[in-house]
Amino acid sequence: MVIHEHKKGRMQVANFLIFLITVFFVLSCKENKTRKKEDSTSHEINILHSKSGYSYLSIQTFQLKDKSVIPHPIYWINNVIFDNVDSTSFHPKVVPGEFNIKAGAMGWKTSKLESLMLKKGDSISVKFYLKEEKLQNNPYH
Repeated sequence: MVIHEHKKGRMQVANFLIFLITVFFVLSCKENKTRKKEDSTSHEINILHSKSGYSYLSIQTFQLKDKSVIPHPIYWINNVIFDNVDSTSFHPKVVPGEFNIKAGAMGWKTSKLESLMLKKGDSISVKFYLKEEKLQNNPYH
């Protein structure tokens, strides 16, 4: 009787450990971060990990106020300017490393994301939310 209860106790511990490992694995597969800055712009970063070994970066820019897409944004990635972005989602070719990304558009405040680490197998989606820039002495604003 004592041996049977001892086996039952070990099975419960083993099941609990399997449950914890499964929860940890699911939570580590997806990591969401949102960074808000003092100037009312924000970033949303979604990181997915894959075993393929390839790294991907996707960048999008939206209006902070109503979350609609900002057409023809300009991106600075590690001080290289990308200004011919016609689609709503920009996918530069990247290799693992550290990235400093800035997003902007005419009439919108720029937003900067510093020290984004892209590791082998990461697929990172960055969404910038920009605040409209009010021009001084502009009668239309």
